[in-house]
Amino acid sequence: MKSFDPETISIVDWKKINPSYKVHKSLNCPECGKCVSQFCSGCHSVGYCSKEHQKNHWLQGHKNECCAYKLVKKEGHGRILIVTRDIEPGEVIFEESPITVGPKQFCQPVCLGCYKNVNGTSICSGCNWPMCGNIECEKAPIHSKKECALLADCHLKPIIDLNKPEKDLPIYQFLTALRCLLVKEFRPDNWSILESMESHTELRKNEESYRVNQVNIVKFILERIKYDTTVEDINKCIDVMDVNAFEIRSHEFSIAGLYPMTAMMNSNCSPNTQNSIDENYICRVMAITRIPKGSEINSTYTRTLSGTLYRRNQLKESKYFDCKCERCCDPTELNSHFSTLLCQAILPSISKTCKGFVYSENSLNTNASWICRACGAVMSHEEVTELTQKLEVEIEKEFLTIDDYENFLKNRLLKFLHPNHYIIVDFKFILMKALSRAEYDPEIRIQREIRKKRIIEDILDVHSLITPGYFRIRAMLVSERCMVMMSIAFHNLSNSNKNEIFLEECERIIDGLEECVSILRFENTNSVEGQRYKACVNYIEKLKNIIEMR
Repeated sequence: MKSFDPETISIVDWKKINPSYKVHKSLNCPECGKCVSQFCSGCHSVGYCSKEHQKNHWLQGHKNECCAYKLVKKEGHGRILIVTRDIEPGEVIFEESPITVGPKQFCQPVCLGCYKNVNGTSICSGCNWPMCGNIECEKAPIHSKKECALLADCHLKPIIDLNKPEKDLPIYQFLTALRCLLVKEFRPDNWSILESMESHTELRKNEESYRVNQVNIVKFILERIKYDTTVEDINKCIDVMDVNAFEIRSHEFSIAGLYPMTAMMNSNCSPNTQNSIDENYICRVMAITRIPKGSEINSTYTRTLSGTLYRRNQLKESKYFDCKCERCCDPTELNSHFSTLLCQAILPSISKTCKGFVYSENSLNTNASWICRACGAVMSHEEVTELTQKLEVEIEKEFLTIDDYENFLKNRLLKFLHPNHYIIVDFKFILMKALSRAEYDPEIRIQREIRKKRIIEDILDVHSLITPGYFRIRAMLVSERCMVMMSIAFHNLSNSNKNEIFLEECERIIDGLEECVSILRFENTNSVEGQRYKACVNYIEKLKNIIEMR
């Protein structure tokens, strides 16, 4: 990750949605005053007499004013973002830099410049805190401008156990809150934005974590760091970060960043956008489906490949609201049956198990009964929870052979669960991993590849029902399928030497890889998704060369 300087950050897009920021539709070209013949395709608020004048006006400042969204109030939802024009899949709606970034509250020792894990062998020459050894990290503005001096003056530093350098250290808990407080000093305008963000402080006062934070963060900053601030401001920083921060990931670390515009989007368990944060800390919000003019822009703040009970509980605990999105309101989860069970009642007339679909009579009520839609049999929510929790534990156990995995899927999971159930999807990911293990018999290996391809397609079919569109997990699955298709194609070519069929398959694989590239193009190059993007680009080039050579 490159060096980050919070003092240089201006949250331009926040100003665009501020009520004081107004753009009036004009029928006269701002460059020459002539009648307009075309409007800005972004905001549709400014018109021009020519392309040349539109380009001039863009460079003169319209690029800082134009946006394809606006903030409105919706009854029962508060402030929401809606689009002011049709947005196409793959289109970037907005991008922004964070107000600040920092280590997660619970973390192992990390460098305060690049956030890589450290073992204490290198330290900052100013404050003696562990660093990675790169002088550029010591000079990073976010650390060197004031944080370093504050840490030096308090004469405290992490004590790292060299036998367990990966152990979480409580002393890091205050750091990101301190960085938020420094925003008030460096960028008062950004502090005003932070202050306006949702914190749920009153609700959080009832939690055990609140009491821990008063000692490990509030008291530490006031008494040990001796930073001139208030208890209220420190708690505001803690709560705003906990409620609104986004994870910034690479294969080397995971930190938190505060992106106010991105945090403005309401949650939806079948979202129409996803965000990607690159190595420059830029967060881009991209449409994953077509968003018609006037529609709300939404995102997801939970794991989409989870059932409704888990998602709603997790959102209630971490974000303090009861999700009532379309997917959560529908007991069938958009007809995906992602949480549906199979009825185990015995039908007296035929002495067989019913196998009808069982799902909640009210998915917004955790305590609601679950009813079979075929025979009317009823399960209590306690029975449902007991069954699903038991199966969730069972899928984690080790199986000796692929046949053992397959038998467990067929004879255990498919006995109780709809084929699209999230537990079966989770288990299919586990089975995919097992199928990828080394196998030296070419015939067995290719049969495993064929089975793996079928599993991927099963998951993609379910995924397209709950989160359709350009979602990153789709790209990861499609790229995995492309790798399998390549393996099968080369195997078939070596056995049959049918060049034309092989080339047709290569074209299909390229199409799939190009879809993945379009979805993953904004991912951090050091993240798993960013690495997959590079792999897809390389495979496209190789396959095109193969086609050209044959």
